[in-house]
Amino acid sequence: MSHTENGWPIINLGQVVKHRKEFVEIDDTEKYKRCRVQLHAKGIVLRDEVEGLTIKTKKQQVCRAGELLVAEIDAKVGGFGIVPPELDEAIVSSHYFLYSLNPDKIEGGFLDCYVRTPFFRDQVKAQGSTNYAAIRPQQVLAYEIPLPPLSEQRRIVAKIERLAGKVEEAKELRGNTRQTIDNFRVAAFRTIFETRKFSSPNDTPVRDTIEQLKQEKQTLVDSKVIRKPPHLPTICDEEIPFILPPQSTWIRLENICHSVTDGTHQTPMYTDNGRIFLSAQNVKPYKFIPEVHRYVSQDDYESYVAKVKPELGDILMTRVGAGIGETALIDRSIDFAIYVSLCLIKPLNSFINRKFLVHWLNSPYGARASKERTLGRGFSQGNLNLTFIRQFVIPFPPIEEQQRIVDALDELQNKIDALKILQAKSAVELDAMLPSILDKAFKGEL
Repeated sequence: MSHTENGWPIINLGQVVKHRKEFVEIDDTEKYKRCRVQLHAKGIVLRDEVEGLTIKTKKQQVCRAGELLVAEIDAKVGGFGIVPPELDEAIVSSHYFLYSLNPDKIEGGFLDCYVRTPFFRDQVKAQGSTNYAAIRPQQVLAYEIPLPPLSEQRRIVAKIERLAGKVEEAKELRGNTRQTIDNFRVAAFRTIFETRKFSSPNDTPVRDTIEQLKQEKQTLVDSKVIRKPPHLPTICDEEIPFILPPQSTWIRLENICHSVTDGTHQTPMYTDNGRIFLSAQNVKPYKFIPEVHRYVSQDDYESYVAKVKPELGDILMTRVGAGIGETALIDRSIDFAIYVSLCLIKPLNSFINRKFLVHWLNSPYGARASKERTLGRGFSQGNLNLTFIRQFVIPFPPIEEQQRIVDALDELQNKIDALKILQAKSAVELDAMLPSILDKAFKGEL
């Protein structure tokens, strides 16, 4: 018999557990709990609670709390664990194996911890043919485990549970910190947009800018560069999220843009190569990500861009899918066509800072406006109608002030991004702590 470095005997699992079969006939009038074995040794949880009438296979196995439950098919990907007390008398099919523990030799908590270690999981992965993932009951009995005295097993389990509890506390604190960051972002955005500290008496008066805007739009209409814009309703008090400083005003998105449109409504005929075709998946808040894309033919591409041609400096907004309203600046010069799931915004750059516009549309206010105007909620993914996008209410300070606000928001966003990177790093470190704790525990180092 071999031993660990600290003198614990290494035994076959079959010396401390016994394969047990107990089948019951399902009664259509009774209610049954069913187990689900989570992958990656994450334990056993309740799958559902159902009437016997709905269970097709009428012979099922009965679980007992504290037993080892192993999934025949999923064992190699960590499909095993100890049955918790709340799942005592739950049922599983014949594609699971149940093993009762000898309480005079092994603690359930000790085995529960050990089956989560790489040492145990590697043994399971190594069993049988790689072409057939299933394992057999006798193979489980042959797995090796260290077996310290019961008193040492209890001490190890208590130590692991105490340290694991601290890890969970740290994860909860990290989650609270993330919420704090989000709350800080909302408050900071509002402060920056509402404050007067970015204004200057030397800035171009907004009333002059609005008159110039009207003239510019009319010139574009007269020269047939754009169509005559639709009549837009007057901005009402209910649409205004807060009071702007006196040097600023609210304005409809349509009024500060060359055009607000979307991509082709036709279902594309995708090709293996050709011209780049993008959709909502290529846009996240502040991120234009064209690297993963589909292709369309040259003829289809030319047909699409003849109507809608995205260009460097334009703005893309998602209008279909889970991330409706997410907005990014086209920050690289590439040729591509877009699908109906994207809205293309071409700002009149002499009057509106495009980065200012992206910041606003991605702000909590912009996100709320998108959410409130999304059609087809529920089972549908929903969509954001172009009419609503064109009517979005945008804060409109002097162009010089817009740049100062952009500088402040860029600095704020950089700080938020840095905090989120630190959070992601801490999440990885926390996730790595439990395996490290288990490793030390079974080496006798705790």
